[in-house]
Amino acid sequence: MIKVNGTLVVVDQSELDTPSPMPGSPGNGDGVPTETATAERVVTRDGNVVSGVVMVVMEGCTSDDGAVGKGQGKIVPPRREMRIGGRPVVLDADTGVCNGVLLDPKGKASPCSCELRYMKRALSKKSAPQSGDIPPERGAIVLPHQTDRVRGQESGSAITASEKGKASPTPDEVSPSSENSAEIPFSGAVPVGLGIATVIRIPVPGTEGLAIEFFPRNYKGKTTSTLFIQDKVGKQHLRLDYGYNVKTKTIDYHWNQKSTHTKFGIQDHASVGRGGKVLYESSKYFRYTGRVLVMVGAVVDAYSIVKADKPLRRATAVVSAWASAWAGCKIVGAGGAYGGTAVTPGVGTAIGGVGGCIIGGLSGYFGGELVGEAVYDWAEGTVFEPLEQIRPAL
Repeated sequence: MIKVNGTLVVVDQSELDTPSPMPGSPGNGDGVPTETATAERVVTRDGNVVSGVVMVVMEGCTSDDGAVGKGQGKIVPPRREMRIGGRPVVLDADTGVCNGVLLDPKGKASPCSCELRYMKRALSKKSAPQSGDIPPERGAIVLPHQTDRVRGQESGSAITASEKGKASPTPDEVSPSSENSAEIPFSGAVPVGLGIATVIRIPVPGTEGLAIEFFPRNYKGKTTSTLFIQDKVGKQHLRLDYGYNVKTKTIDYHWNQKSTHTKFGIQDHASVGRGGKVLYESSKYFRYTGRVLVMVGAVVDAYSIVKADKPLRRATAVVSAWASAWAGCKIVGAGGAYGGTAVTPGVGTAIGGVGGCIIGGLSGYFGGELVGEAVYDWAEGTVFEPLEQIRPAL
């Protein structure tokens, strides 16, 4: 056992305690538990810190009536702040449950269950590592480039003091903040969140299907407009334009509209002020750079899947993140467009909608990424109990 931030954590010098039968279970609790290779490790000089779900196989279980059997179980550490490789650290005395089946000499099956518990193995005072007794030069924590994190070098390779020019951290120096800083993966969150507004129709509530877009629909030829609030076929639209204004007889920034006056109260060829000019020029460049950002985000996420220690886990997180970013852009963007319309129809509609889409896209991506990882971890740590076999009566 070693200490991290003063807390006793499980290392390879620990072992599974003798199982204890659960109340009502016919088993004697005499099975032999064996840990599988599911849990993650962080290598240290004096042992490997265990993190994640500990899967256990139980063999040799018996009961007083001569039944024998086996089972499976797991120890799931609570959701605690102390995490390594994105997974909570297993602490001394963490418990779990093993479920199995006992078969008596007549072939009758009976379910059984027992409690699993990690325990501290008795070590001599000389060999037992103590918190604060490990000098920095005794070497190092090696983070095996945590699950789903892009690897900068081969997994499990040591980072020594001589390579880094400074002493490597001791187990006592590991903290949640330092772990989290090392777990930041390559992610397409920022480029996707910033650019998603250019590839999605941002709905404008109360306008019977109009949405904010940066390119026209069903329009042939080159347009001088850079921002469109339009329906799906482009027949109804309010577009921000720059050029000769037939109403003012000058070249200026103005709105062109068709069948949208009742929704926004903006007349055709209505001039816009400085805010409209800024919006026009911003949209002129953003509509292209935004799409480039989305493509960059897609490439980065694809690369992160390829380089991840567990590609399927990372892929689950990426798919969930993109879906949530899309939904967040739609929902928060619609709210922003509604609020912006109430303040300044047209210009406020666009600013509120696009701003809300960016906020919703970013938050949706990060939230979806966490949900995807949590779902994968839950599925990976789930143990399916075998159904009781029913034998035909002779």
